[in-house]
Amino acid sequence: MMSENLVADVKSDKGTSLAEIWRNLGPAQPWVAIALSILAAFAAGGLLFMTTGVDVLDAYATMLSGAVGSGFALTQTLVRTVPLLIIALGLAVVFRANVWNIGAEGQFLAGALLGGMIAIEMPATSPWIAVPTALLAGIIGGGLWGGIVGVLKARWGVHEVITSLLLNFIAAIGFSYAVRGPLRDPMGFLPSSEDIPSHAQLPAVPGLGVHGGLVLALLLVPLVAYLLYQMPFGIKVRMMGSSPSVTKASGHNPNKLLVLLMILTGAFAGLAGVVQVLGVQFNLQDGLSPGFGFTAILVALLGRLNPFGVLLAATVIAGISVGGTALQIEHGVPTAVVGTIGAFLVIFLLVADRVATLGKR
Repeated sequence: MMSENLVADVKSDKGTSLAEIWRNLGPAQPWVAIALSILAAFAAGGLLFMTTGVDVLDAYATMLSGAVGSGFALTQTLVRTVPLLIIALGLAVVFRANVWNIGAEGQFLAGALLGGMIAIEMPATSPWIAVPTALLAGIIGGGLWGGIVGVLKARWGVHEVITSLLLNFIAAIGFSYAVRGPLRDPMGFLPSSEDIPSHAQLPAVPGLGVHGGLVLALLLVPLVAYLLYQMPFGIKVRMMGSSPSVTKASGHNPNKLLVLLMILTGAFAGLAGVVQVLGVQFNLQDGLSPGFGFTAILVALLGRLNPFGVLLAATVIAGISVGGTALQIEHGVPTAVVGTIGAFLVIFLLVADRVATLGKR
């Protein structure tokens, strides 16, 4: 009887000790959860690498070198970070309101199309006019495409997941038609538009070889943080996320806020699209996005809808993508295997959140 009580006491002490350790982490809990999730995701990815016959340590060394091992590699990682970061910042805001925009890919293309078209056709040759005007056009294009989802939900109650997802396909078809039809360069070999004039291209950041969109994306991080945590708008967003009825009872119209949020998140995605055109692609052609809008959903969730967390997550996901390309070239590992690491990150983060919740009971 005494031995049974002793075992019970030990188990109780262990459980209490782990719970206390977790509680003592305080504000660091989310970051510890992210770190554990990253470790677990890379461990799971290592198991997949083993199935392909590649040495795990060698594979990750290749990925690390391919992502940050040289000036060129670092530049590629930063370039890939920019669209993911901009889109995910917009998604972080709307997700906090418990509104699920799955249409960032279409909004990205809408912004790229309108902004790129304006950049090509604009008569002004001053960069101080051409670049801001094209960026504004991209913001408007993405915002309008996202606003369609908000209006359908607010006016007729059509679920935003369905409409935003379907609008991705419409945007992709419209984009493809435009670059193969009215916007196609008659002198080009591939179906694409004319090149963006040099005066409408984003300038490079001195010493980095990355376009100026990186500076713009980094400036948006504290701006979104201020919007969410210091402005009344952020209070409304968090209030809507907890309960739309409370939002209405407090004197705010949840439908108007919904439309505004969808315009805002679409504007971010549209901005990312036109930045990609003016800073990387320099024309409009199919394949502009390798799925930035969908990957940014993982980035926003991995960053825990916190702007600074989103910055970290975007950099990690971009590094995995760029390093994965090097891994595929050197070891022949399929792209799909590398891509699963990002999915593992989100899955393990959700598991960590669930375990943490149970530990607080």
